[in-house]
Amino acid sequence: MLKKIFFLVTGVAFIINITTAQGTFIPLNGDAYHLIDRLDIEYGKVLPQFATNMKPYNRQHVAALISEIPIQNIKGSGKRFDYNLQYLMNETSEWLEDTTITSKKRVWIFYPEPASMFMVNKENFLLKINPVIHLQLGKEVNENSLQFLNTRGIELRGSIAKRL
Repeated sequence: MLKKIFFLVTGVAFIINITTAQGTFIPLNGDAYHLIDRLDIEYGKVLPQFATNMKPYNRQHVAALISEIPIQNIKGSGKRFDYNLQYLMNETSEWLEDTTITSKKRVWIFYPEPASMFMVNKENFLLKINPVIHLQLGKEVNENSLQFLNTRGIELRGSIAKRL
């Protein structure tokens, strides 16, 4: 009996030790998809393998992709390339090693970095909070009534020791 308990506890401890949670994805149909596809088309032979046919893109994989750009000594074609690269870095900043991105227009405790309205970043703990608001007004042809779409929500992104 004691042997069974020992193996059960050891097995559970081993499984807990190697488990990792699902990563966060870049929202579909965002600007980042176009930029990543352009990077893959232009520098696909130089940059590491990145499957652009499988969507949504994992933020951790995108961060690994853009981290390779300075290592491979890829120089872009000017200000647009630098702006696009900075945009992708802002979107995936939690997965970039030794990178601190701070907002130039910080308002009290809000917008500590450009891609997050509110952020808590302590050792082995990260939480990013963003509002989601989508308002749309429309009218159908040959109809007098207006159609109104009102979607609200909150986006939470976080990690505990970059595992959960």
